[in-house]
Amino acid sequence: MYRHKDGFFAKSFAVCLVLMLTLLAGCATNHSRETWAKTALDGLNEGNARLYQIYIGSQGELLNPYTREIVEDEQAYLEAIFAHIALINKDRQAAGGTPLKLTIFIHGGLNSFENATDRVDRVRARMLKDGSYPLFISWDSGFPGNYRDHLFLIRRGMSRHFPGVVTSPIVFVEDLTRSVVHIPAAVYNVVFGQRSLSPRYQTAEERAAARSLETLTKAGEFQLRLSGKEFGHSDAEDVLRANPIKLVTAPLIDGLGKGAWNSMLRRADLVLRKARSFQGRTTEEKESVQEQKAPGSPVSAASTAAAEFFRRWEEEAKKFQQLPTILVGHSMGTIIANNILAKYPRIRFDQIVYMGAAARLKDVETVVAPYLEANQRTRFYHLSLHPEREVNEAHYYDVIPRGSLLIWIDDTLADINSFQDRTSGSWFNMLRSANQVFMEENVRRRVYLTRFGVRDGSPQNHGDFGRCPFWREQFWTFTAYPATKRTAELQCHDIGDRVGRGQTTPSRVPPLLPGALARN
Repeated sequence: MYRHKDGFFAKSFAVCLVLMLTLLAGCATNHSRETWAKTALDGLNEGNARLYQIYIGSQGELLNPYTREIVEDEQAYLEAIFAHIALINKDRQAAGGTPLKLTIFIHGGLNSFENATDRVDRVRARMLKDGSYPLFISWDSGFPGNYRDHLFLIRRGMSRHFPGVVTSPIVFVEDLTRSVVHIPAAVYNVVFGQRSLSPRYQTAEERAAARSLETLTKAGEFQLRLSGKEFGHSDAEDVLRANPIKLVTAPLIDGLGKGAWNSMLRRADLVLRKARSFQGRTTEEKESVQEQKAPGSPVSAASTAAAEFFRRWEEEAKKFQQLPTILVGHSMGTIIANNILAKYPRIRFDQIVYMGAAARLKDVETVVAPYLEANQRTRFYHLSLHPEREVNEAHYYDVIPRGSLLIWIDDTLADINSFQDRTSGSWFNMLRSANQVFMEENVRRRVYLTRFGVRDGSPQNHGDFGRCPFWREQFWTFTAYPATKRTAELQCHDIGDRVGRGQTTPSRVPPLLPGALARN
């Protein structure tokens, strides 16, 4: 529900004025920035996706979540977000409510532009109702664009337009050759990899995980949350895995998927650093708010708008009265979350939530664990699908190998040189490594390891996490919620009314008045 227009503008002006006076009291600020900050929210209603989403394109550029055009005035875009957070928080405090929480969500791989932007419409209202200000860090992770970059553009990690086009036939032949050469490995994964769980006997991996679970349970240091029944698939489902078409599709996924995976890893890195910064066309990154460029330009020739947001949040947290801040990453979004924790260690996240994490075990050990040691009040929630659901996830009428994206990464797409190279989001992987990943006892007591169940309303497929109430602590510790209420409140489905950006009416996209915002 939208506020009355006059009241909204009055409150916007008041909050922006407070922010402006705060800046004046603490530092010398030029007049153009003051005026620009005061008008940052002009023309924006509170349902506008620009206030809740930072979408980073394939080269690190900021994109308009409605038109996909490049936003030239990145500073004005970010200023509107900061002003709106302050406005919502002031309204809650005036009404006697609890402080606003900032929940930052980073989606994973294989998300199209439409999927990433539609998510804002689906969950924004419910998150605000629950007292969470949603900020979505989105990035271009769809398969077609990433494979296109691999084929025609990216060479040795950098954009090379002419050499890329010229060598594209060679790269394509190389991918097909990889498919042929890897036929034995792909067939092995289809025949044996999909049978790492069986309804008739316990596999070696299951036995190792069971021993690890017993050890963790006896020690009583980690917060273990196991939801739902232990096993649910039948002999009939076991037989249905044996689809001979997979013997053809599996090598193709191996050959063509590897390049797309590497391209997605590159784009994950570019969420915080623009591609141009590696091409000799960059300037030094600004060290403080006072040194920002004038309005109407990108925040930095090197850092992205997402990086600038975190830098500003790190420096200006006191202005927002230490709002509780939650970092949520899903799948490959946890790789980006690791980069954020490493680059901005002074940001105090109250909770860090990794859902089906594609981040490697060794990266969680070297980034998340030290962060938890340095921030004694931060809690870490690690959510995993039931192993049965990981292995049995089917796609496209079951004509391609079963398994979640994490299974594909560990078995096919990534280079696994040691156990610590495996994805941390797999329940079996984390169980067998938790004692090595989190060495300190005071850290372990703040680590929640949640494994969801089978057909119990919890996430059943890797992509389900984004359709769950990922901002609620009750969801992170699923079993702590009463079963009757759990089904009604925490089950995973499309939340809210799904309104595609292509179907958005003009009334939902109000004109943007200040500077480049009106053009983007």
